[in-house]
Amino acid sequence: MKKVSIQIDQELTEDEILVRINDAKLDFDALQKVIKKELQRQTKGQKLRFLQGERQIFPKISEIIFFQTQEGKVHAHSTTEEAEVNLKLYELEEILPENFLRISKSGIVNVDKIYALSRSLTGNLLEFRHSQKSIYVSRRYLRMLEELMEKRF
Repeated sequence: MKKVSIQIDQELTEDEILVRINDAKLDFDALQKVIKKELQRQTKGQKLRFLQGERQIFPKISEIIFFQTQEGKVHAHSTTEEAEVNLKLYELEEILPENFLRISKSGIVNVDKIYALSRSLTGNLLEFRHSQKSIYVSRRYLRMLEELMEKRF
């Protein structure tokens, strides 16, 4: 039987999560990452804004295929549009869902939207479904991306 208990303690100086189990087969590292990311996402004071010039747009996060830094500004790309984002890539990493993965110093990708990975002497290029857009994956992040993609299929 699985049971969840929540205790509110006004004396605590910071939130604490305690997991008690009778079987050590649980993947604690994965559980800890999920909890930490969710807490960061909930407590993050900044709101994600998408701007096209003077116009603010409201795309669904699931429509975003990647985020990329260009000329010092972060841009979100969907299959058909591009918009400037008010947050830095490291801030986006903290609040985006698990299907978004850092792939370079200048990019975060929605792994659910990846269609192909093309390797060449000039680099590793990601291609997306229903889009002509593409983005390079650095060698540093390539293995992590490949492992994640293998798990998904």
